[in-house]
Amino acid sequence: MTPEDISFDDELSRGIVTYNERVGHWWHRQAVNHAHRYAYRNIAGFIRDSVPGTPGNIIDFACGGGNLLARIFELFPESNITGLDGSALLLQKARRRLIRCDREYERRVSLVETPLPNFELPAASADLVVFAFPNIVPIHGHDDTAQNEGLLGAADAGVGRSLAEQIGRDDGCEDEVDEIYSTIIRDRLVSKNMRHLLKPSGLCLRVEYANVRRDDLPPSETLLTGYEEGSMDVEAGGRRAAQWFRVAASAYFRSRVMEDVYHQSEDESDREGGYFITVLRCC
Repeated sequence: MTPEDISFDDELSRGIVTYNERVGHWWHRQAVNHAHRYAYRNIAGFIRDSVPGTPGNIIDFACGGGNLLARIFELFPESNITGLDGSALLLQKARRRLIRCDREYERRVSLVETPLPNFELPAASADLVVFAFPNIVPIHGHDDTAQNEGLLGAADAGVGRSLAEQIGRDDGCEDEVDEIYSTIIRDRLVSKNMRHLLKPSGLCLRVEYANVRRDDLPPSETLLTGYEEGSMDVEAGGRRAAQWFRVAASAYFRSRVMEDVYHQSEDESDREGGYFITVLRCC
């Protein structure tokens, strides 16, 4: 099955079930190609250089087939690791990958099938949360915006609404503001969930697809990135969102992993770029 065989809009609108079927198989093939193997090796080295000492507990949030998790397992032989993902198919791939590393991997690794975000997971349990190449979809294929607003709070959601309206004006898509808003606050909620999992002294390391360096993002994209990841420390629309993280470091790498985005968007501008890695420290 090639990307041309998949209607990503249709598949992703089905929700998490597609990660046990067509999109899950597509992602598994993507994650083992040359560009991704090199990227995961680079990301793992970045983690090793950025994290002081040995984290007691590490969470790979949306771990997929365990491509990065297996490298973390080998890099931190004294750490306990939890891989969270909503796809039984991809978690099975992760188990097989870990067995190749160490048949006794379960002494240090737990793989948990769960929809994400999930605020019933143990709070303040992790020293490090890793979130690489995210593509989290609503469980049933559509956002429960009212529920997400309630979990964020009125002031916090209000900032997201202001940013969605600004993006709508800038991009000439005012008729899509509600859809933009739903996506923004869902992504924001994911970050709140990761902060929920981290100890007060913890670190979150995010790997995001990007066309440019973080420092070169347009002002509106800089605000949006900060809001979604929980590091925004300025007002928007007369409101201030809760700040959960501070940016400790960031680096940009050109890579053909950006074609993951092109496969879904079919936008030629998404063929060029790579990813940036951001290290976030809990506030």
